[in-house]
Amino acid sequence: MHRGWKYWRHLLLGAYLWAGTVLAAPPVASARLILVHGRIYTVDPSAPWAQALAVAGDRIQAVGADADVLRFKGPATRVIDLKGRLVTPGLIDSHVHFTDGGRYLMNVALRDAGTMAELETRITRYAAEHPHADWIQGEGWSYGYPDLPNGEFHKEILDRVSAGHPVFLDSSMAHAAWVNSAALRRAGITRATPNPAGGEIVRDAAGEPTGWLKEDAAIRLVQDKLPRPTAAETRAALLAAIHEANRLGLTRVDSAGGDYAALPALTRLEREGALTLRVSVADWIEPPGLTPAHLRALEAARARNRGNRLFCCVAKFIMDGVIESHTAYLPGGYADKPSETGMRFFEPQAYTHAVRELNAHGFQVYTHAIGDGAIKLALDAYAAATAGARNRIEHAEMPDPEDIPRFGANGVIASMQPLMIYPRDE
Repeated sequence: MHRGWKYWRHLLLGAYLWAGTVLAAPPVASARLILVHGRIYTVDPSAPWAQALAVAGDRIQAVGADADVLRFKGPATRVIDLKGRLVTPGLIDSHVHFTDGGRYLMNVALRDAGTMAELETRITRYAAEHPHADWIQGEGWSYGYPDLPNGEFHKEILDRVSAGHPVFLDSSMAHAAWVNSAALRRAGITRATPNPAGGEIVRDAAGEPTGWLKEDAAIRLVQDKLPRPTAAETRAALLAAIHEANRLGLTRVDSAGGDYAALPALTRLEREGALTLRVSVADWIEPPGLTPAHLRALEAARARNRGNRLFCCVAKFIMDGVIESHTAYLPGGYADKPSETGMRFFEPQAYTHAVRELNAHGFQVYTHAIGDGAIKLALDAYAAATAGARNRIEHAEMPDPEDIPRFGANGVIASMQPLMIYPRDE
């Protein structure tokens, strides 16, 4: 959940605006809410601005001048004077990990920490405030701290500030983790532990694990030792995420993975009226590829979740890693390390087959692809799949210039995030 919106001073309205003509005849029903004296942007080229807006139920009832819209005022209508503030259609965040975003708000939040010193202060404070916690968990560290010793994320830094607790800190990119010595011991990771396929345990010159873990296969060695969230904790995380989304003016979020397991909790929140925005949920497709059983499970989940605000399912692949840890797939090598080409997590044939199957069964596909090699593979698979599927490439940071026209030619959405391009500003 990105926090940059906190600097906005105008009001964000969670609805699509209708800029139709206000009827002169008395309204059939009184408005529930009327906003007056505002600058309302309607997104209608023929009448882009209005002063007032009326809401009946959960629909826009009228948009127009103050005097015209106030005709819809009834005895129970709430009227808000905007005093010239801006109203826009609700915002959509097209790439979130919603449940994790809620947990971020309750754990050690590091996204806006600008230095290692600040990061250490936050962990020290959390350890003091939670002396009986088993683990310290957090998220949001970046790669560009000016006071990062030797450019390394070392377990010894966390050992000093963790008061003996095992520590697990996910990176802002979610493609690396940083843990301390106690966490490595819990996971049984030693110098003799081999790198798992598709991951790296970073080691020092003597071969000892440093506490820096790259990519999911290595991260899971520790992550699987964390206590599983209870149903109550998952609900609390979702409610925190919903509240934050509402505060920022978001009316829809598209989950890009990690929320499929929370579908039962999201369904209950929708039934209770507590899901106050639309949520589209994606499920991970793991290497080596899609299985018939997984496809049937997605179809069953889609049939169960046909609510007004909850949508399932999208299929999500992770094709490569990230630039910052040299795990994005760049077949031509990295400028600073030409011998390194990153990681590719799916074989092209299995991936292309999976995309075809999913599209043929009506599922949209998201593919995390950052390096030019990964982007090219995704574009190739999408070109061979169902036309008009509107598949997406997530992040798309380093495309081959020759591949850029293929996005438009094949109707592929480039789902890009400025936050990924400037990780120092995280």
